[in-house]
Amino acid sequence: MIKGKLKVSAILAMIMLLSTGLYAQWQQDNDYKFKINVPANWSKNSYMDATDKVWDFMSPDENAAIQIRAFEATPQFTTDLLVQVYEESMLPQDARRESLTNHVSKQGIRGKQGIYSFDYNGTNVSMGVFFTIQKGFGYVISAMIPTSMLQRKSSQVKQITESFTVLGTSTNNSGSSLAGLGGGAIVSQFKISTIQLCSSLDNNNNAINPGTSFNAQTPEIHAVLSYTGQTSSDLTVSWIYTNWNRTITSDKYNFKSGQGGVGVVSLSKPNNGWPIGNYKVVFEMGGKVIDSKPFEVKEASRGLGGLTGSTGGGKLAGKYSLASRSDAQNTVNYHYIFIRDDGFFDEKYQPKNSGNYTGGGQGTWKQNGNTLTLRYDDGANQELTIKGDELIRKSSTGTVFTFKKAD
Repeated sequence: MIKGKLKVSAILAMIMLLSTGLYAQWQQDNDYKFKINVPANWSKNSYMDATDKVWDFMSPDENAAIQIRAFEATPQFTTDLLVQVYEESMLPQDARRESLTNHVSKQGIRGKQGIYSFDYNGTNVSMGVFFTIQKGFGYVISAMIPTSMLQRKSSQVKQITESFTVLGTSTNNSGSSLAGLGGGAIVSQFKISTIQLCSSLDNNNNAINPGTSFNAQTPEIHAVLSYTGQTSSDLTVSWIYTNWNRTITSDKYNFKSGQGGVGVVSLSKPNNGWPIGNYKVVFEMGGKVIDSKPFEVKEASRGLGGLTGSTGGGKLAGKYSLASRSDAQNTVNYHYIFIRDDGFFDEKYQPKNSGNYTGGGQGTWKQNGNTLTLRYDDGANQELTIKGDELIRKSSTGTVFTFKKAD
C-alpha cells in the first residue's frame, strides 16, 4: 500500500490518460502485470517503496516525468480508498484537488482521474493522476510537467501515459471515453445517436439523472455521447456560453473502435461558479456541425425544488452529526452529513482504529415533504426521514441511525 510523501525531482503538471501512442520501447513489469511504452532516451528507474513497486521515467531535459506506483490490493481495497490514501500520504501538504471524476482510459481501464495543483519552489504546478484497481493490483499513474513547459511537452508525455496497459486486459475501446488526436479521412459512417447531459456519472460512465438545467455551483457538467460507426478524422467538441457567444474550450477527439460505443466529455466549474445563462456543447467534423445540445445554468433555488426545506421552523441546510444507533453500537470517531443550501451535500465518517482513514461521499439532495433523498455521485440513493431537527436513516439490516442538527 502507498506510503511516504511524493518526491518531486522536476517541476511538473497533469496529462490525461486517454489513447494509444507509438514508441519504440515497451517497459513491461511481469510481477505487477502492466506495460507502458517509453522513449528509449528517457531515463528509467525502478525500486520498492515499502510494499509498492515504483517506476520513474524522466525526459532527457528533466522537464517532464511520469511515475507508476503498483501494489498488491486486497479485495476490500477500493478505488475510493486508493484515492484517499494517496492524497493523504503522497501529495504535498499544500496540494489542492481541482477535480476528481470517474474515468475510462482508451485501453478500457476503469478508474478515477484526479487533477491537483500545488506550488513547488515558487512555481505553480499541476498534476494529473489516474487511480485504478485491476486483477488484484492497485495502480497510480501520475504525469507532471512545469506549467511553462506544458504546450511544448504535453503531446509527448500524453502519448506515453496513453499506452499504459494492464496485462491480460482486453484493449477493445468501444466503451471508453472520448480520446485521442488524429487525422485522415472518415473510414466509415460516424453518427451520434444520443447526447445526455448530467452532473454525475455511475461507475460505468452512464449519466445519472440526465437533464439540461444545472446549478451555478455544479462541480462538473458531463456530456455522455452514444455513437455508431468509426472515424480517424478529428471530431471537435466545443463548450459555448451562448449569452456572450463565447467558446469556453474546444478539443479534438476521434473514434476507431468500428463498433460504436459511449464516450464522455466534461467541463469543470470555474473558480467563481458558472455564469448564469444559456450554454451549448457542439460536435463538429470536417468544419460542419453534426450535433449539439443546449443547456442552462440557474441560481440555486430557495425553498423550491427541494433545495431548502423546513425542519421545525428552520432551514433544512446544516450539519447533522450521528447521535445514536438503534443497536447501541459505537463504531466511529465521527459521522456527519452536511446539507448545503446550494443543493449539494457531503457525508463523512471515520471508523474507530482506522488511523487517518475517512470515508463518505457527496452528491445532490432533494426534499419531498418529510423525505430527504441523497443522490450520491457514484449512483447510489439514500432516503432519510426528516423529524424536527433530526434525520433518520434505516439500513438494509434494520438498524436505525439518528443524525441530529448542530445548534
